[in-house]
Amino acid sequence: MPRKVLFFIFICFLFISFSLYAANVSVIVIETGIPKENPVNRFSQIWENGLMEMYFESGHIVTNSPILRLNEKPEDKFPEDALRSYEEAKETGMDFFVAAIIEYSVPFKVSLRLFSTKSTEMIYETSFTDIPALSERDRYERIKRVIHDTSERLW
Repeated sequence: MPRKVLFFIFICFLFISFSLYAANVSVIVIETGIPKENPVNRFSQIWENGLMEMYFESGHIVTNSPILRLNEKPEDKFPEDALRSYEEAKETGMDFFVAAIIEYSVPFKVSLRLFSTKSTEMIYETSFTDIPALSERDRYERIKRVIHDTSERLW
């Protein structure tokens, strides 16, 4: 009898372990074009929180780097200013690196760029234009939908 129980437990563990894979994701928010009269904006925090929350809720392991402020939007697909954060993500075993580039123009524009840590080649990119008339709650829900779409690309 104990052999059958052990065999059953082993089979259950085998099936469960196949579905437990979680991607390791590192997130960085890059701000560009911040107006000097209003240097702090909650929009970046909303994006960072949304990214962290959605990837975590999707079953991924998530880390973040400090928000990076640049004068201009990075011209290259991979933002060279984020190379240090990318290298840290790679060294700590992250599978993916997500850069959210926020352009502070009216309306705000955000580019989400998904990279594998195996190379700096972009896997996926999507853009988001904010509608300032939305309430903060509606804005957050819309942001989460955009992030959810990128989360599906991790598989």
